[in-house]
Amino acid sequence: MSYWIILNGVRLGPMSLDDLKRLPLSHDTPVWQNGMEKWTTAGEIPELEGCIPPAEGHRTASAERACQPVNDDKPADNYFAWALLATVCCCFITGIVALVYSSKTSNLNAAGDYAAARRASQNTMTWLIISLVVGLIGLPFVMAFQIISLLSV
Repeated sequence: MSYWIILNGVRLGPMSLDDLKRLPLSHDTPVWQNGMEKWTTAGEIPELEGCIPPAEGHRTASAERACQPVNDDKPADNYFAWALLATVCCCFITGIVALVYSSKTSNLNAAGDYAAARRASQNTMTWLIISLVVGLIGLPFVMAFQIISLLSV
């Protein structure tokens, strides 16, 4: 869901809930989201509960943790060595797809987009598993072909 806010007289948006939680909001910060008829205050948005400082102006430790995105500062694993190994040993086609996602993960990490890098990393792992399964299923056929080839000589 997209949000718009007015912060220090400047209208900002659209932004995600995670982006919104990173901003210095108060109970009176004007907020609007898709589907709302009119602007409301941040204090009336249930998703922001715990992210807005109490009336006395300080945040509790639990409120600070609630406003922080999960693992947003840690680069995702790219599994490059595993993708290369899967390409060489298991299945060339699906291994190449894993290598492409591994490269995408590295590029997104370098750009600082860790959320997208984690998604690309998950895709890398998915294609690694597919490569392994295809390789294990194909192994008996390759061995049978090799044995038939040796016997026919």
